[in-house]
Amino acid sequence: MPKIVFRVLASAEQLEEISEDFRRLFAAMGEAVDATFTQRTNLTPDPQLLATWVEVFGTTPAEAHAEGAELVVEVRRYDMGSISGLCMHLAELLTTRDKPPAEPLLRQVADDAGRPRVPWHVEVTP
Repeated sequence: MPKIVFRVLASAEQLEEISEDFRRLFAAMGEAVDATFTQRTNLTPDPQLLATWVEVFGTTPAEAHAEGAELVVEVRRYDMGSISGLCMHLAELLTTRDKPPAEPLLRQVADDAGRPRVPWHVEVTP
């Protein structure tokens, strides 16, 4: 059973919004996906995530009450393509774009590369 683990650095409010976005995406996929979504909080954040936070937000994570967390998706079945494709859909939820792409088909080669909604890393295991 493949597992997708996003390690993030986020405030409680950001984490709740992102978790809700993940749940909405799974609901929209309906029966095409059979997966379990869980989150673990109060984890020690990765030093790279801390540096990215300062770069993106211009404050320290402590000032924003941000903490390390993991968003874990255990996939039993995914009928809409590959697990890496599912991972890309989830990663899109962690990206903020200031303008939509000029052409929907070119979304992955977007005019606006975006910036992280929160600092994150992803690991996919078989």
